[in-house]
Amino acid sequence: MKDSKICDQEFIQRFVFSGNVSSKGVIRPSAFLPQPIYPNELSVYRTRDHCQEEMWAVGDEHVGKFHNPPRQVKASAEMSAGEVRKIRNDVSSKFLELIALSVPHRNHTNIENIQTTSPKDLLVAEKLLRISKSIKR
Repeated sequence: MKDSKICDQEFIQRFVFSGNVSSKGVIRPSAFLPQPIYPNELSVYRTRDHCQEEMWAVGDEHVGKFHNPPRQVKASAEMSAGEVRKIRNDVSSKFLELIALSVPHRNHTNIENIQTTSPKDLLVAEKLLRISKSIKR
């Protein structure tokens, strides 16, 4: 299922762990860089009807427990789907897309067209950081 089910008014969250958040809860741009094994996608979760406590549980259970060693979510970056879609990747000249997935959780979504092949990659990460609201746990 691609884009059509994710409304511009919906909010998504990127779960952030200790390495990408300062002791004061400030999220670093590096939190928005994809993993090298998935260079074109960034994992996020739709908030839908979940309260923040439920979102923390989703992050701990479906993301944090797969870290080695397992980690607890320290913060999240919340942004609107519509604002994400307005971001253009200066390297590929493509706009970011949202792809709804159902694994590992029914609210899992990928932001695609991120790319990690150029020093300009951090520009996309900084754009995502600018449109996001930081939520400290």
